[in-house]
Amino acid sequence: VHGRLQDPDFESSLASVEGGLSDIPAAYYFEEIAAAFPECKIILTQRKEQEWYASMRNHVQEVERLRWLSWLVPEARKGFAFFDREHSLVYGGLHYQCDNYNMLAKYRQHNARVKATISKDRLLVWNVGDGWGTIFTFFGK
Repeated sequence: VHGRLQDPDFESSLASVEGGLSDIPAAYYFEEIAAAFPECKIILTQRKEQEWYASMRNHVQEVERLRWLSWLVPEARKGFAFFDREHSLVYGGLHYQCDNYNMLAKYRQHNARVKATISKDRLLVWNVGDGWGTIFTFFGK
């Protein structure tokens, strides 16, 4: 959609996925996923901005505590390279280069882009704390 995805056969890349995708990198490629699977539904999870930022910082700190493994384990090195690449794509820089202001700006931009791009019949804007019932209803369960 925006030339971000290098795989020319995106649909077959995800053909074996059953149920759904979540988090990064799926959130970054939501436009490509929506185009490849026009009947899929998308949930945009939101929370209070400062709570989101605190949660994100905690996540990054936990990942960083294990970075030493990349010196010992080749698979860990690949995992950290993936984490760094995805973080740069999503937030415009590596985690230590992104401050509260910049990360929250990216968070707002992403949420606005999802709401502007995905039709209302395919999108559930779900706030942390709304409960599972909203999600079940969205999927007709």
